[in-house]
Amino acid sequence: MLNVNTLVLPLEDADRSPIAETMVVIFSDYGTNRVFLINYQDKPRKPIVFPLTTVLLWIEDGLITTAEMELPKFYSLSDNQQTAKAITMRERRFRAIVPIIQNLEEFLTATYGSKLVAKAAEEVNATRHQIYQWTYLYLRRGQTKNALLPDNRNRKSNRRRLSGDRLGRKPKSPNAPYKQKTPEDERNLGRVLKKHYLIQGGDPLTKVHHEFLALHFAGQKSLTPDGQIKYEIGANLNYPSMSQFRSWTNTYLRKNGINAQRMRIGSSKYDKDLKGRSGDLVQANGPGEIYQIDATPGDVWLVSQLDRFRNLVVGKPTIYSVVDVFSEAIVGIYVSLFSSSYDAVRLALFNAFRPKVPFAREVGLDITESDWPMSVSCLKAFVDNAEMRSRRAEIVSDDWGTDVVFGRAYRGDDKGLVEKSFDHFNKKLLSDLPGFIKKDSKTRGEKDPKLDAVLTLPELYRLLITYVIHHNNFLECSSRLFNQQMTIDGIPFRRRDVWDWGVKNRPFSGKSLPEEQIYLKLLEKGSASIHREGIYFNKLWYVCHWTLVNGYQDQKVTQNRVKNIDVRFMRHSTDRIFLSTPDGLQIAHLKPDSDRFQGCSFDEVELQLKREKSERLARTPEALSSELSFRENTKQVVKNAQSEQVKLRSSQIKNQSISENRALDLEYERQHERERLHRYTNMHFGIAERPDAKSDTKDHSKRRSAHQNAVDNLLGQTDDNDS
Repeated sequence: MLNVNTLVLPLEDADRSPIAETMVVIFSDYGTNRVFLINYQDKPRKPIVFPLTTVLLWIEDGLITTAEMELPKFYSLSDNQQTAKAITMRERRFRAIVPIIQNLEEFLTATYGSKLVAKAAEEVNATRHQIYQWTYLYLRRGQTKNALLPDNRNRKSNRRRLSGDRLGRKPKSPNAPYKQKTPEDERNLGRVLKKHYLIQGGDPLTKVHHEFLALHFAGQKSLTPDGQIKYEIGANLNYPSMSQFRSWTNTYLRKNGINAQRMRIGSSKYDKDLKGRSGDLVQANGPGEIYQIDATPGDVWLVSQLDRFRNLVVGKPTIYSVVDVFSEAIVGIYVSLFSSSYDAVRLALFNAFRPKVPFAREVGLDITESDWPMSVSCLKAFVDNAEMRSRRAEIVSDDWGTDVVFGRAYRGDDKGLVEKSFDHFNKKLLSDLPGFIKKDSKTRGEKDPKLDAVLTLPELYRLLITYVIHHNNFLECSSRLFNQQMTIDGIPFRRRDVWDWGVKNRPFSGKSLPEEQIYLKLLEKGSASIHREGIYFNKLWYVCHWTLVNGYQDQKVTQNRVKNIDVRFMRHSTDRIFLSTPDGLQIAHLKPDSDRFQGCSFDEVELQLKREKSERLARTPEALSSELSFRENTKQVVKNAQSEQVKLRSSQIKNQSISENRALDLEYERQHERERLHRYTNMHFGIAERPDAKSDTKDHSKRRSAHQNAVDNLLGQTDDNDS
């Protein structure tokens, strides 16, 4: 967001930067998409208007950067620390431009600005040029009355002569480096600071000093015959010492109003860790109104719960925490070996919304309802962008009526309560567990914490639940949660008591449902199509008794359009999906057509189908070659047969006895099988060929002759008829 008095700085590479100098924001209007900038250095010029969205896009793309304005100290001094002459001059200037300040938008618009200036100049007996200069001075120096104070810092004394001799305190050593700053030094200083110092992760000032000296002594470097660069610096050359260079740098930053610390560590980290706080808090009117949700890698190594010897290290868990803003109570946790994702957020919300007694029982822990009574959905969920900014997360707002509020990128302080809960987990629980990862665990000589890993995921779950109950019921909470009525009612400074008081005395709109309904309503949402053959979803086929009974799969005679229906599903299981119908959720199972994907996830199905398609495309040239060869050979066989065929009249073909013709060919096939039998059995049993075996061949010849005679008679009849 571009606030008034924000500095906008160009890049070092002027060709890429859309602005050529440092400018300051003096007026912005989101409604009309305008932002006015004025030059921050040199002689003030007329403000320039830009489209606000364009400037924000430049910042996002890294074409320009922003910084906070830091004014010289004398602008913040009180009146009793200013001279009477300076105050008189300030008051006269301010009185002259008050009408312009009160109508700043009109002044910045070209049509009306000149009228305001002329009127102001006439009232205080000043020139229009003076009014413009005072107004511009006010706008680009923080828009405070003290911006109109006379600046005497750069006024030169008549007694001071820049003769080139050393000024100031005499150095302790005559050989100590020293140099008077020249305009060229000022330019080189700005170049070096912008390139090496005023960037995120920039070099330390000592290294930047060396870069400056490299520019200063550029004329004393030469190239040796072997290609090396060599500096030849004489003893009588003047150059700034490190302390002098540091003073130059401070003067440059102060003069240009640059917050170097913000630029070096990044605006997000600066705002999160170093920037002053206004003291404003995100207030909730009652318990369950706002939940903060976040995840962090647990700093402890775990072993597999499937290894009875506890030797298989499975890594660090991901811990999700859900905290109620009104009471600061932890209302839900989720621990898993999966990385951060919407599926993990969904289960964290499920554990926050559901009753806690069955939740604890799942991990082998018996608690009572009074130990952890927080089991309602929230009205607002304050979350990170990563897991919830997707279509998959829309169910939280669509089905639960929960408004999803996104925190700013890299601003963990937006969710301070849930971030603090991780600190509680580390200090009060994880740090005492074997396998805990200390900050100095990678120091040479330190024992690898993986060697001490002994706890499993369910055991960590049980410890965390036990700590959460202790945290909510017995540990002191912050007094800033309390209002006057809580103090009058004598509520103890404990999160559980604050929650109970809020449930009793504040409006409460959280939903409390059976946990199976909560789980199903938090499943991911999708869309399936209903066909005559079944339900098609994510390239798989399902069957549902409800759609069959209610005629949804019946194909209409006059209308065959595909019907779509909303479904709920879990991304890790293809076995079943749930149709959102007027009669509630209806289950659908995989059809045998898709049964090969039983027990898989939808991601695995997508990968397998892509792999099969790729393999099928790789086989296409071979299959196409075979197809073309087969078709060409078929054509050749047909062509050869047609060339040998004797043409008959259609009546002759229709009057044939197909059964007699078929009987002759069948007898030929039987004889062929008899010959195969004799040949194979003779080979297997070693039977010698009998002399009379030729009789079979003779009979076969007779049969073939009979067949041929029948054909000849048919052809003979044809010839007679033709004659």
